[in-house]
Amino acid sequence: MRELIEALHSAVEAAKAGDFETSLERFVWMHDHPMKEMLSSEMTRRVYGFFAWAQIGVIYPPALAKLRELLEDKKKHLVLHPDDSHTAADVGAMQQALESVNYRRG
Repeated sequence: MRELIEALHSAVEAAKAGDFETSLERFVWMHDHPMKEMLSSEMTRRVYGFFAWAQIGVIYPPALAKLRELLEDKKKHLVLHPDDSHTAADVGAMQQALESVNYRRG
């Protein structure tokens, strides 16, 4: 859990400093390192991580593109593995994060 919080913090701090490439790298790291057995970690990853990622993507479009790419990969995975509840939860959170920035853009 500590690594997840540190990754989220460093992603946000890098974005604040204008280092969007590093920020994106840290968000992708969070995506790639789930802790399926730790529900609080996964909730943090999905709610704070994916939503912050989408918000930064408004300023840095490659971040939104990467989030969309990973979402599409997860959707393809679900077609083959419809019982994968972990991936389904990621898909839902990623879609909500992307919808939140689309709503703000009007």
